Amino acid sequence: MKITQEDINQYVANGGSLRHFKIKQIQAIPQEIVNQYAANGWYLGSFTNGQKEAIPQEFINQYVLNGGDLGDLAKEQIQAIPQEIFYQYVANGGSLVRITKEQIQAIPQEIINQY
Repeated sequence: MKITQEDINQYVANGGSLRHFKIKQIQAIPQEIVNQYAANGWYLGSFTNGQKEAIPQEFINQYVLNGGDLGDLAKEQIQAIPQEIFYQYVANGGSLVRITKEQIQAIPQEIINQY
């Protein structure tokens, strides 16, 4: 049985791992599916930079709220995340590594102390 692009799209839409697919197959995944994948906080590292950069900010914000790794995002995407989302991200154990000094300084000390 041959796996079609439609099968791949459905698999990814349901949260399946991208590690089994070739770059051409990943590039063919519709952006709407990439966006939803991000909103669920799932690993974005297998998508192309173009696919990741095309994710609308509201999906990026959901990605971060759902524990997504900031290392998968472009600097501009991280800088556009509202401060309130960083509060929740850090309070839930999110890494401070990709957050700017200014963003860290704006997080209330009690949240930082929990970190």
